[in-house]
Amino acid sequence: MGSKWTKKDEKFIIDNYKLLTTTILSQKLNRTKIAVKNKIQKLGIKLDKKSKKERYKQRKQKHSINANFFIYPKNELIAGYLLGFIWADGYVNKKTNAISVYITTKDMEDIKKLFLKSGDWRTYNVIPKIGKPLTRIGCHCWKLHEFLTENDYQNKSFLSPDKIVKDKSDIFLRGFWRGYLDGDGCYYLNAKNRKKIINLCGNKQQNWSAYTRMLKSLNCKFTKKINKTSSYVSICDADSILNLVNYIYNNKYDGIGLKRKFAKAQQIKQYIKERMNKMPWYYSSYS
Repeated sequence: MGSKWTKKDEKFIIDNYKLLTTTILSQKLNRTKIAVKNKIQKLGIKLDKKSKKERYKQRKQKHSINANFFIYPKNELIAGYLLGFIWADGYVNKKTNAISVYITTKDMEDIKKLFLKSGDWRTYNVIPKIGKPLTRIGCHCWKLHEFLTENDYQNKSFLSPDKIVKDKSDIFLRGFWRGYLDGDGCYYLNAKNRKKIINLCGNKQQNWSAYTRMLKSLNCKFTKKINKTSSYVSICDADSILNLVNYIYNNKYDGIGLKRKFAKAQQIKQYIKERMNKMPWYYSSYS
């Protein structure tokens, strides 16, 4: 049983219930939300329409998302990156206006600041019994939710991102594909066995048309493979890997994206260049 309510506690609720949410009241009083709700009911106090509107207005201002950051982007590289990352690892709820992304906490440290450029995205840390700590970042925004839905984000597990990349600038597209690869891509290097691969993975039914169209525009050779549960597009050719890496990245980390993916991409790029210098005849013939 919880501690008894004091006159001081009750006065605090009466003085602040119009300004503070139940969550904040419970934190201030060190009580559960249910206990605070029950006490408010017993005290017979209610929010009038004016107070409800004012509280909603304040919360909206404090926790708002600028959907136009994505719809009419001024910083196209960042907007493109985030939309690519959401396409890979995001979840757009079909029943509410919730939008969220779950990734490892370490990776979130690299890109959280990018999300916050568009408004007040909330983060929650999760420590699973098995695996690395995770962080969820999310928001509720009808305008952004509508925009993502119109561009097939609710069906992204099997559709191609044709709508979101249509008629976009080169800067936006570089960001989008960087974000997509950060979310669902894999950069692999085994120098001992001379293997270097860039894979983009998805569901078995995944439509890869937009991605493969982009690769063709860069003169990249690739193969599409399907197994029992998934499919992926694989790039093993040296020149093709260089073309893709040079397209989505600058030579130095620019603060946009996962540091570990950038580092691995640069490592593969450096390995290929060293091999080309040692064996130019081989790469000119077979690469």
